[in-house]
Amino acid sequence: MLPPEASVPGASVESQLAGTLAAREIAAYRVSRAAGWDVVPETLPIISAAGPGMIQRFLDIPSDADPEHAPVDLYSPEQMPRDVIGVIALDTEDGETMVLGHRASARIRTIALLDAVINNSDRKGGHVLRSSDGTVWAIDHGLAFHTDPKVRSVLWGFADEPLDDVELAALRALRAGCATGSLRRELAALLAAEELDAFRERIDSLLDAGTFPPPHGGFPLPWPLF
Repeated sequence: MLPPEASVPGASVESQLAGTLAAREIAAYRVSRAAGWDVVPETLPIISAAGPGMIQRFLDIPSDADPEHAPVDLYSPEQMPRDVIGVIALDTEDGETMVLGHRASARIRTIALLDAVINNSDRKGGHVLRSSDGTVWAIDHGLAFHTDPKVRSVLWGFADEPLDDVELAALRALRAGCATGSLRRELAALLAAEELDAFRERIDSLLDAGTFPPPHGGFPLPWPLF
């Protein structure tokens, strides 16, 4: 088990982490937790021999995971499973066409919404993991919370789909937490003031639109894809 946050040695570890990749990893976990999504493994601040940083709960990922149930993968157009949403067709060096796709599960949909909220610019296929108990998790959120729109993701299959009542309620909870709740204090210790303002604005934009955002201008995919 990870140590409780109260036992992390040193005073105000977050203040020493502010602006770092580790701070963004912790912030992503706290947003996921505050929204009730719980798609990011527990991530806590810590001071180690190397200095301040973060520690994340270990995920047991089977080495012989069944590729038939991969959260994100490349598929031949003729063999795409029914529960996979295609994102983009790609031509390989051998001249073969493959489709980048992801599962249409509620859990992956939640990860896509988290990415929109935190402005994740590095949602690679390898950052969506299925643990040994079948649970899908999202990891690697160091490149998030930028003030400029720059979501780069392999999970664009939900673009422009309406947000359901549960998703809208989670966004409203995040907005309330940013206004007066503990989430505001937690994120303020980790992010710059302008990053926190942009975070709140993204939540408001999602609520106003009522849909998953479409890809913005520029290159909307991470590289490499996995």
